[in-house]
Amino acid sequence: MKKVFILLVMLLLSACQQKQAPVELSVYYWKTSLSLSPDEQNFIKENAIQKLYVRYCDVALREGQAVPVAPIEIDTAFVKNKEIIPVIYLKNEVFLEGKTSEEVLAKQLNRYIAQINTSYGLRVKEIQLDCDWTLASKEPYFKFVEYFRAQNNYILSATIRLHQVKHYTTTGIPKVDYGVLMYYNIGNITPTGANSIYDHQVAKAYLSSLKAYPLELKVALPIFSWGVHSVAGEVTNLVGGLTSAQMDTLKGASRLGESNCYLIEEQLMYKGRLWQKGDILKVEEISPADLYSMKKDLFKYMKRPPKEIILYDLNTSINNYEKDFFKNFR
Repeated sequence: MKKVFILLVMLLLSACQQKQAPVELSVYYWKTSLSLSPDEQNFIKENAIQKLYVRYCDVALREGQAVPVAPIEIDTAFVKNKEIIPVIYLKNEVFLEGKTSEEVLAKQLNRYIAQINTSYGLRVKEIQLDCDWTLASKEPYFKFVEYFRAQNNYILSATIRLHQVKHYTTTGIPKVDYGVLMYYNIGNITPTGANSIYDHQVAKAYLSSLKAYPLELKVALPIFSWGVHSVAGEVTNLVGGLTSAQMDTLKGASRLGESNCYLIEEQLMYKGRLWQKGDILKVEEISPADLYSMKKDLFKYMKRPPKEIILYDLNTSINNYEKDFFKNFR
């Protein structure tokens, strides 16, 4: 009996230790030139970030051919002693036309990644593929993944969206080592109303599906913001990085009640953008409370707590949070 009691105590202590263990914190870097600002350097240092998931290139159709576009330029002075994970963003169109040879594209991309690594003297051990595949593109994309994996020895991950988790029996699961759940851009972009980056009510409809998802998952959480610009009730474009703090300082723009929407009262120019009287700017941003809500829900519903949280992405949005916020968040 005594042995059983001791065993139970050890199990409880072990469970508590696992629960209290902080997750690894990493960041995405999504610009075309990797050169960190002083704020970005400080953020990485202060939060002991060791991994940067760096967008190496997009893959898009050009004259019917799938080709890498917008390749990364890297200032290697900023990545010393950091692990770089190349991320390849594959537009869904690449796998919809029926003209792309999955095997050829896999060979081209492997060579392309190797050329970038050689050019900047980087040694990488992992690659991530980012594609929001659909039922129509699933088969060719999954073939590409298998060809790509067969041609190298990298650890391979893939981004996964909530709808692909909930409906995985039909959307399928790519043959990778693990997935990264992109826990943002959950709702619909509208002129007014809910935050499309993170809508808790929409997210709740998917959370219960997480326990049944077979693939191991890490998690990507948003720390970006944007403004939704609408004219006569129609969304016209997104203004990256816009915050309510910035809008509150603009003359000629007034907040509509307690909402996150602003009415343009007179024509004004903002960072090269012209807004006309009567336009609406809805600011969508992620608060510290939002991030804690996301983490709480995910840790509750996932099959096992994620080993790593990847912040999307490393840019000036890091200044929207208190200096020590992420030290406590992890």
